[in-house]
Amino acid sequence: MPRLFASAREFLDEALREVYPDAHDRLDLSTDPETGLLSFVPPSDLVHRLKALPPDYVREQGLRDRLKVTFNRRLADSSLTRARASATSSWPDISLLTDLHPVMEWLTDKVLVRLDRQEAPVLTADVSRPTYLVQGIYSNALGRPTVVKWMAVTADGEVDDDMVAVLRRAQVGPTMANPGLAHDTARLAEAIPGVLDTAEAFLEQHREAWDEPLRAPIEEYKARLGAWEQPALTNGGAAPTHTRERLASLADSLLTTGRPMLRVLAVLAPATATAA
Repeated sequence: MPRLFASAREFLDEALREVYPDAHDRLDLSTDPETGLLSFVPPSDLVHRLKALPPDYVREQGLRDRLKVTFNRRLADSSLTRARASATSSWPDISLLTDLHPVMEWLTDKVLVRLDRQEAPVLTADVSRPTYLVQGIYSNALGRPTVVKWMAVTADGEVDDDMVAVLRRAQVGPTMANPGLAHDTARLAEAIPGVLDTAEAFLEQHREAWDEPLRAPIEEYKARLGAWEQPALTNGGAAPTHTRERLASLADSLLTTGRPMLRVLAVLAPATATAA
């Protein structure tokens, strides 16, 4: 998958500079370049996210007061080994940062909220025309996603549902240059309604095919419910019709329903604007 940062550590450093340019003062941030250890005082909104961690771990290691994290797996493993050998502590004092770690999720959300509602970034990329990166999500009656598609859509109606390939061709990545171009964002915004209509039409066109892998096991399950009902009636038991209908209805609720939710993630713009 193409990415804008060469590593998770690079993302963390850049995100901290963006959100907390004075992190060394506000968060009492300290770093050890040799070991890769990061230590800081978590702000209140991050402390709230620590509820996802075991309470004993949070309390014993005083994580609400100070966090010690690292991308260095060897350092994290060493901390875990010490904890296992300790007679007084069962939790490591240093945790390994991964994409799902509360610190990374917190930073990701902090960066994203810097974009106002109804806003998306514009990236100068190797494209011949503005290309809108759109996420389309179908859900079932329970509100859970059933189909998720990542598309690249142009204003003239072209859709490519291989967003990864589009990003690679556009040379989107950590080494891409920022030429400092000022794009006509008003004009780019004017095309969004048509782009979303094109994306929805594409999704509707392929919806049945994408639904088929989900529909087949559900129909098979409903057929088994019917087969189960017949012997129960034959044996003189209470009619299980209500139960069968309830289970069949529950199975149907897993199928895709309604219109897709569409979201513009970003716009790739050609390098044809005037330098700012």
